[in-house]
Amino acid sequence: LALPIEYRHGDAQQLPFSEKTFDVSRAERLFPYLAEPEPALAELVRVTKPGGAVALIEPDFETVTINVSDRSLVRKVLHFDCDHNTKNGWIGRNLLRLFKAGGLVEVTVEADVVVFEPRAFSAYFLEIGRAANRQQVISTAELDQWQQEIHRLLSRDELFCTISYFMAVGRVPPK
Repeated sequence: LALPIEYRHGDAQQLPFSEKTFDVSRAERLFPYLAEPEPALAELVRVTKPGGAVALIEPDFETVTINVSDRSLVRKVLHFDCDHNTKNGWIGRNLLRLFKAGGLVEVTVEADVVVFEPRAFSAYFLEIGRAANRQQVISTAELDQWQQEIHRLLSRDELFCTISYFMAVGRVPPK
């Protein structure tokens, strides 16, 4: 397809577009990393035409699962990741409130669970274990247990991990 698409690098809180430029504005996997998501949503609303749609697709890091058997260890590592490796790990569950506070109408939110491809995402899970150990959230013995079980599950083709994603869509009120 020869579509007239132009990519631009910019600041989500100061988009380089005029007001009311787009019929639809969209962002994905951005808002967990923003300390203040409200200004970025306000920018999406600003550049969207009245009656147009704003859409976000965002994960909720508190919903990550992995089938490591030690529940206490899993909770320590995953809670650490949610609370320290993102600025808004719970953004998925807050999209409805965020959209309504941002003045959007006809807001809908849908959820879906994404199953990670084990080989592609095992490095992520190994790294968050190492990060939790560096920050003394888990001990070296717990890190060894975490890594050994992930490798064992991978070798048996039994590693299973997921995350929930939320898609919120709202309309800019017509003037």
